Amino acid sequence: MFIFVTYKDPPELSTSRSRLSDDEDLSIENVLLVNPNCYVRVMLEFIRKRCRLAATTVFDLCEESGNLKNLFSYPTYAYATDKFEHKKTYFLIVLKQESEKNVTVIPQLHRENKLCTELQTKIYRLLLTGEQSNVTTTDGKVASAKTKAGKKKKE
Repeated sequence: MFIFVTYKDPPELSTSRSRLSDDEDLSIENVLLVNPNCYVRVMLEFIRKRCRLAATTVFDLCEESGNLKNLFSYPTYAYATDKFEHKKTYFLIVLKQESEKNVTVIPQLHRENKLCTELQTKIYRLLLTGEQSNVTTTDGKVASAKTKAGKKKKE
């Protein structure tokens, strides 16, 4: 079994990228082949290293529908094989902690890619309507998403 993970290189929050949103996005979208038939932590570290994400960067994978996989909520030695479909494409999403209860969702796709904005909107909508479980950060805290308008989910 294998899956495809689409990401951009360099990643959005890397030190090699300018953080100004007005700059032209010079990143390149890549596809990583991943075998999810292993411990979830091994798979996450493989993705982190191959996609050049910092050790402190919180990330997850999502489907085109915007459903996050919440892979960091799995126990260390659990298998996440049942969360994935064979040969399906998933997208790398960086979750930037804004405050204790708010997370900004940053799809790791080229900004000019229409799917980037669509994914961000779908993820926010699913998190805010409660149709999807909230994001669990690496420190085990549950956080909700912050929308572009600054509204946040009340718990």
